[in-house]
Amino acid sequence: MWCAMVTGTGREEQMLMACERHIDNKALLSKCFLPLRQEIFHAAGEWHLQTKKLLPGYLFLASDYPKQLTEQCKKNHILAKNDELILLNDQDMGLFSLTKNGIFELSKGIIVNGKLKIISGPLMGKKSEIKKIDRHKRKAWVSVNLFGKERLIVVGLEVFQKIETVHQKAAVTHKDSMPAKNGKKHIERMAQTKKVTC
Repeated sequence: MWCAMVTGTGREEQMLMACERHIDNKALLSKCFLPLRQEIFHAAGEWHLQTKKLLPGYLFLASDYPKQLTEQCKKNHILAKNDELILLNDQDMGLFSLTKNGIFELSKGIIVNGKLKIISGPLMGKKSEIKKIDRHKRKAWVSVNLFGKERLIVVGLEVFQKIETVHQKAAVTHKDSMPAKNGKKHIERMAQTKKVTC
């Protein structure tokens, strides 16, 4: 079973090391990880790939006995007396199904006629959940359900091309400008026109 620990922003690595140091029972703590996200940044005229925290202020733990794990964390002063671990449900775990080895990889996309199209990465098929993009910073704000609430998380998205297709309108010719299908009838109609002499 997966659960989350609220660590406070900036203390995630410290709490991770404390868990690994003080809790060596694999049944109590089989895995402890800090989810990351890939993004690119511009420096010295080039774009570089880096990783940042996907959910700052949280640490995620796998345990067969979350209640006993909570007690052990309090005993070792990893958790305060009034703090509890947050049990995750299947909806919470949906976010982590998009990660690879705990990393939310960089997605790539293009814009066609003003509409975003994701062509690679974990955001494929998730366009409706993308609430905002920043092409300059190569980031996207995505809506996820986590801990029973809808939250916005920041992930990496590189939109590398913008395409505007030109739709040609079919040429429409007014029927009055079209040549008569029957030239003889056209001449006859002209002959029937009365000549007016001033």
